[in-house]
Amino acid sequence: MVTGCAINYILGLVGLISFLFNLGPIDDSLYIYHGQPWVAVIYRITGSKAATIVMILVIAEFFFCLQTNCVMTSSRQLWAFGGDKGVPFHGFLSQVTLDGLPRNAVVFTLVFSSLLSLIIVGSSVAFNVFLSFGNAGIMTSYVVIIGCIIYRRFDGNMFPPTKFSLGKAGLFVNTLAFSYIIVALIFTFFPSVPRPRPAEMNWALLMYGFVLLFALVWYRIRVETDYDGPVEYVRNDV
Repeated sequence: MVTGCAINYILGLVGLISFLFNLGPIDDSLYIYHGQPWVAVIYRITGSKAATIVMILVIAEFFFCLQTNCVMTSSRQLWAFGGDKGVPFHGFLSQVTLDGLPRNAVVFTLVFSSLLSLIIVGSSVAFNVFLSFGNAGIMTSYVVIIGCIIYRRFDGNMFPPTKFSLGKAGLFVNTLAFSYIIVALIFTFFPSVPRPRPAEMNWALLMYGFVLLFALVWYRIRVETDYDGPVEYVRNDV
């Protein structure tokens, strides 16, 4: 995993630097391709419609693989959280078929994400809001996890034995990552342009607050009495 991430990060950095150095002037002509400036940039760089179409198809294939990975990851998380009785309809979402697949969670995640992707047909602004909201959710999960690790280092409890450890550098790395993610989380709620009009505002913060409020209310009403969590299940198995 570390090797795979390192290769992707290095290639991504090279691609990003190449893209930025060939960006050209930033003007209204970047938005002639239905609100997709990167298509206009590729056309500027290549000067060929055929080459631009090929590059778009390659990037679309990358996005397809990325979406498949996201659906599989999200469905597994939804299934696991459903098994802990931490989400609505957990009985349905936590079911596993005879071949060992959480099919209900996979189908639900696939259908839900597909319906969300259709929003771009009606409004690219609304679609970008959902993207910002998704990024905010990912950042929040990182904040919670890394924050708990940092807290554990100061509460007097020891970590269980592990095959991979950062040793004494762990606190520094986690603190650095936590500080960076906090800043990145804040920026996910910023609008894409200065002095935005209502249609250009980033409404991800409103959605984020609604989901957070719903989760808190749901926890107080239902989950607080039903939710045990994986730690309790492991203790019961032991």
